[in-house]
Amino acid sequence: MAQLKSIIGSILRDIIYAQHEANLYAVSLGESYGKDGKARGFDLPNIMFSDIEMELRYAVSRSDDEEEQANISYSKFRKYLGTLCAEVARTAINQGISTVLYSGIERDEDDKAFFLHLKQDKELYSRFHVFLFKNLKNSFDSELYTMINGTDGKVNEQNVTDRLMTVIRSKFLNDTDLTPLFSGTDGKSLYKQCDEDILKAVSSAVHTQSDGKTFRKSKLYPRLDVEVSSSELEKLPSSAIQTFRFKFRPAETPPTLMDTEDDLDDFDMK
Repeated sequence: MAQLKSIIGSILRDIIYAQHEANLYAVSLGESYGKDGKARGFDLPNIMFSDIEMELRYAVSRSDDEEEQANISYSKFRKYLGTLCAEVARTAINQGISTVLYSGIERDEDDKAFFLHLKQDKELYSRFHVFLFKNLKNSFDSELYTMINGTDGKVNEQNVTDRLMTVIRSKFLNDTDLTPLFSGTDGKSLYKQCDEDILKAVSSAVHTQSDGKTFRKSKLYPRLDVEVSSSELEKLPSSAIQTFRFKFRPAETPPTLMDTEDDLDDFDMK
């Protein structure tokens, strides 16, 4: 006796895994072809599953129980991340401006000019906010599952904060245009203070936006225990035997691509 969903799920997983193994083997053959000059450039042997039709005969042996089925709503989580990244971009910029301009560090005006202009020039502030926001948002295009607790659907605040700070450091604090400002003993001290202040502000923003939120949704469904072995089906009347036909068509799913606009690579802070 088994659950119908487990049987169908196992079949589909095996088909997908078979395609995966075939793809990996084809790639491994590429190395062998490349080592031999005569075979270099040959098309790699490969196979792609087309339509697969299957028929499953089963009989329901028990259906009086219910079970909870839960999943994470990643579409809602992405919307949440969009809102969060917009706020975090503002938070990081505002905190950076405050820490640098009120630090009292002795530097030429040119070294602190970017932060001064951010404070005074709304158009520059808006452009840099969009730049930072897009980079923050795009950073979540991979391994999104690590940002949510799979058990309760709550945000993994530490992982989210770590990823946000990685981008803020890479695209903001560590920009080479700011090297003169953060050089020397006093500059390194200012960088550390700026990093700590932004981290504290970002952590607070993440907690405020995440507190009480859950992206886990669940429903109760009837549990179907079935018999599928021929020996068990032979014992049952034909009227009790059901037939499930399904067509499996592997879909080509391209990987999620990050925004590759040129203006996301670097921001001119001079």
